[in-house]
Amino acid sequence: MFRIKAPAALILAAAIVMPLAAIAQTAPPVEKSDRAKGENRGLHRAIRWAQTELGEMDSAITALEEDAKTRTGEMRTKADEEIAKLRATRDAYAASIKEAVDDATDRGREEAAKLREATAERWAAFEGGLQDYFNTVSADLEFRRSVFEARLEAQQRAFKKRVDDLGRSAERRTEDAKAAIGRRKAELEDRLNKDRDRLHKLGRASDAAWDQLSEGLRNARVSFHEAYDAD
Repeated sequence: MFRIKAPAALILAAAIVMPLAAIAQTAPPVEKSDRAKGENRGLHRAIRWAQTELGEMDSAITALEEDAKTRTGEMRTKADEEIAKLRATRDAYAASIKEAVDDATDRGREEAAKLREATAERWAAFEGGLQDYFNTVSADLEFRRSVFEARLEAQQRAFKKRVDDLGRSAERRTEDAKAAIGRRKAELEDRLNKDRDRLHKLGRASDAAWDQLSEGLRNARVSFHEAYDAD
């Protein structure tokens, strides 16, 4: 199976998007009600979701850029045009995240909903742009699979980091809390491994259509985030 290296753009994304831990460290100390804390947590969850999708976008664009280098003449021109559209969509998506992160300490449930709405529209546009690229270059199944694998690897990296961060958060807790976090971490790791194996099998299936691959990635995102965010 063709493999895509982790994109350098993902590193740039990390620099653009301030980690939520840093937000917590720089925010002024204020007393918050349980409701306010819940609303702020909802926004943080929306940001984490968006960051995961941004990583997939970067991996997909990197795969397309490598493919475009193999094209010549008018086909290369058309391929570059489609990539430019995708990158513009990706940059607008990243800008939505950055705005939300910059204001995260003061925004609540309404703003989280706005972020989800803004990024959902751009995510749909990005998915459509990928299909436009495939159509433009008459992409074969092998190349579509390689893009799927690149996105899957980006998704898995993001989820694994989330699980690892959860494990580190247990270090300063009571023994009971550590045990509870340990169980939760084990459940998430089990889910992550099962989804990874299932999606790799789907990527190798000879009759797998692009919409099946995209749906598989979406379902994995939803499943993981629901499990991770469960209180």
